Amino acid sequence: MVLPYSSACTILLLFLLSPVPKAEPLPQRPPLQESSLSELEERIAEIDKKLENLSEYSLVSGVGPIGYRTQLHQESRTTEIVTVNWGHDASIDEIILVPTIHRAQLDLFQATGFPLEFKIICGSIQSTNETLIASFTEADQLQARLGPLVAPCPGTTAAWVRVEATLLSRDLRDRRYVLQLAELMVFSGYRNIALQSKVTGSPNSQKSAQWRSSCLVDGFTPYALYAGRGKRTPSVVSWPGEGDPATITIDLERPYPIDQIHLHTAEIYDTIPKMYDSRFGVPRRLVIEGSNRPDFSDKVQLLNFRQGSPFETGPIIMRNIPEQECRYIRLIARSPYFPDRQDESRSRFGFAEIELFSKGENVALGKPVSTNFKFGYGVFSPAPLTDGHNLYGRLLPLRDWMNELALRHDLEKERPLVAEELSRRYARQKNQLIWVIRLAVMLGISIVFGIFVEWTMRQRAVYRTRERIAADIHDELSANLHAIGLLGNLARMLKDSPDEQNDILVRLQAMAKRTGLAARYCTNFLESKELHEDIVEDMRRTTERLVADLEHEISFEGEDLIRQLKPRRRVDLFLFYKECLTNVIRHSGATRVSSRVQMTPKLLSLSITDNGRGADLKGDQKAPHSLRRRARLLGGSVSAITPEDGGTCIQLTRTIKKKDLTKRGSVV
Repeated sequence: MVLPYSSACTILLLFLLSPVPKAEPLPQRPPLQESSLSELEERIAEIDKKLENLSEYSLVSGVGPIGYRTQLHQESRTTEIVTVNWGHDASIDEIILVPTIHRAQLDLFQATGFPLEFKIICGSIQSTNETLIASFTEADQLQARLGPLVAPCPGTTAAWVRVEATLLSRDLRDRRYVLQLAELMVFSGYRNIALQSKVTGSPNSQKSAQWRSSCLVDGFTPYALYAGRGKRTPSVVSWPGEGDPATITIDLERPYPIDQIHLHTAEIYDTIPKMYDSRFGVPRRLVIEGSNRPDFSDKVQLLNFRQGSPFETGPIIMRNIPEQECRYIRLIARSPYFPDRQDESRSRFGFAEIELFSKGENVALGKPVSTNFKFGYGVFSPAPLTDGHNLYGRLLPLRDWMNELALRHDLEKERPLVAEELSRRYARQKNQLIWVIRLAVMLGISIVFGIFVEWTMRQRAVYRTRERIAADIHDELSANLHAIGLLGNLARMLKDSPDEQNDILVRLQAMAKRTGLAARYCTNFLESKELHEDIVEDMRRTTERLVADLEHEISFEGEDLIRQLKPRRRVDLFLFYKECLTNVIRHSGATRVSSRVQMTPKLLSLSITDNGRGADLKGDQKAPHSLRRRARLLGGSVSAITPEDGGTCIQLTRTIKKKDLTKRGSVV
C-alpha cells in the first residue's frame, strides 16, 4: 500500500516531534557547574596524568610505632590539644599532619581518630602573639583520607606548633572519640625541625610504647617510600657473621657541613607477612662518625643510635644533628642485629639507602662507598647505598614525598566528582543530540525540497531564455529571408535593365551572406555554456553585424562592472539591445545610430539614438511593446523620447543590486 505524499509527511512529522525519554539527572556540584564540558574533560585528563606520576600509597606492614593517641571520650565535642616545641625560633613554611591508618575492611584502609574540626596555631619565643595557620570544619570532610594534610605557612617564624581539636572522630575499634595522629612534621625548607622535639598533650590511657607522645615526632610514617618511578635497587646487607664490628664508609669527596641523616632500613623481600621485622639490618647500637681524614684520626661522633624494641625503628630513621663539617662518614655496628636469637653468629648489618644532608641537599648521592664485609642476597657492590633508589624506585625528599601523597589524596577525591559531572553532562548532551538529529532530518528534507524547487526554477529560466533567443533568431532569419524574396522578385522584374538588376543581385548576395553569418553565429550562441561571458564584445560585434550599412558608433563606461553581471542579466541586456537595433533597421529609416552603455556600482543605463522618422506611439505608451517586454524581463524601466533634432532615443535604466553581480564583483 502506497501512502499519499501528505500522509507520509504527516507521519514523519509526528515521529520527529514525539517526546524524547529524559535522562535521570545526576546530583549537581556547584563548583563544577561553572565549568564547560571541554574544561571538565581536560580536568579529568589532567588528573589522570598527574596521578600516573605521583607516589603511591604503600602502607607499612609488620610491627612498629603507630603515632600519638589521646584518651578516649564519650562525646565528640571534646577539646584535645597537643603541642610540639623545638625550643628555638625558626622560619617555617609548611606543616604536615599524617593520619593514623586503620584497616576498615579486607582491602579498605582509612584514617582513624583524625579530628573533624581543629585549628593549627604557632608561636615564637620572642613574642606572646599566636598565629593561626589553618582552621578546618566538619564541612571539609577530612576524616576519610589516606594521605597527609598539608598546611602551607610561608614566611612564618615559630618555636612551637599546637593542634587544637574541638570535634573528635570515632576510633574505628572501640567506637569512642579520640584524637590520633601518626606524625606531625614542620618544615623549614627541606628540614623537618619538629623531628625528635618535645611533645605535650593528653597522655594515652593505655600507656603503650606504640602510642607514646614521642611517636608524634619520631619521623616514622605508616607509608613506605614508593615513588612508583625510577629503577629498583636492592638493599646492601652483610653476609652472616662478616665484620666485627661491621662498618660502612662513605667518601663525600670534599667536606660538607652535615646537619641531617636519613637511614632507609633494608627491605630484603617484600612479602606479606614480612619475613623480618622493621629492625632487620639495624644494629641495636649504631655509631656514626665523621672525619676529614681517611684514617679517621680526627673523628667526631655525629650520632649514637640505640634501639631496644621494634617501636623505635621504622622504614626511615631520621635524625637532625648538630652541624659538623666532614668529608668521610663511617657507620659502625657496635651491637649488631641478630634475626635469630638462638644463633647470634648470624648477625646482619645494612640499609637500603644512606642519605646525608647539608642544608637540605643529599650530599651522599652517588658518592663512593666501601665496607669491611661481604654482601648477601645477590648484591655484589655497596654502590646501591648511595644511588638514590630503593626496592620501590627513586627516593624523594621527605617534603616532596608527603606533598605528593597529599596531592594524590586530593586528586583521588576530586576525580569521582568530575566524572560524575561529566556523566551528567553526557546524559544531557545525548538528550540534546536526539533533538539535533531530528532537526537535521527535517533540515535535510527541506534542503532536498529547496534544491528541487531551485532546479525546477532554473530549468524554467533556461527554457524561457532559450525560447526568447530562439524567437529572436526566428524573427531575424524570417525578416532576412523575406527581404531576400523581395529582392529576388525585384531582380526578375528588372531583367531588361542589366545595370539595376546587377545592383539588386549584389544586394541580394550581401543579404544572403549576412543571413548565413547570422544563422551560424546564433547557432554557436545557443550551444555556448556561458552565455555572453564577454557581453561588451558581443554587443560590439552585434552592432557591426546589424547596422553595418548605417553610420554607427557604440561606447561603454564601466566595462569591468558590465562584465561582472550575472549570466541571466547579461542575456537580458543583450537581447534588449539587439531588439532596439532591429527596430531601428526595420522601422526608423535612419542613416545614423549611436549607442551608449554606462554602469556604476548602483545603476545601469543604456541609450540608443537614431536620426530616423521617430517612434509612432499611441495613448500612454512610453516605448514599443517589444522593448517594454524586454525591459520587464531585465527588471528595468524603458522610455522613448524624440530629441529636438528628430529621430528617436530609447533609454533603459536599472538599479544594480549586490545579487546582480558575480562573486568577483562588489557593490560599494
